[in-house]
Amino acid sequence: MNLHTLPLRDAVEEVDALLRQLLLHPQTSQQDKASVILTRNQLMEITRRHMPRVSPVNPATLPPRKSGQGYPRLPKGWAMDWEEQKEAANA
Repeated sequence: MNLHTLPLRDAVEEVDALLRQLLLHPQTSQQDKASVILTRNQLMEITRRHMPRVSPVNPATLPPRKSGQGYPRLPKGWAMDWEEQKEAANA
């Protein structure tokens, strides 16, 4: 496996697969596993940076706004109301 011949995303996936195998190695201590996990987190940053930007909302469906017009404000205390609603549903 030559990483120079693979596209970047495929090379990152190959290295990630090797790191996963390293986690299962019988001589790996807890500190080693923590180091491997931190390395994987940093490696996944490469994948995240090369992902296309995706918006969960279609901008064409938003209501038109004038230049400089602000977004609608949420009522005060909406977060507490939302949390209480969720807690009541789970009770």
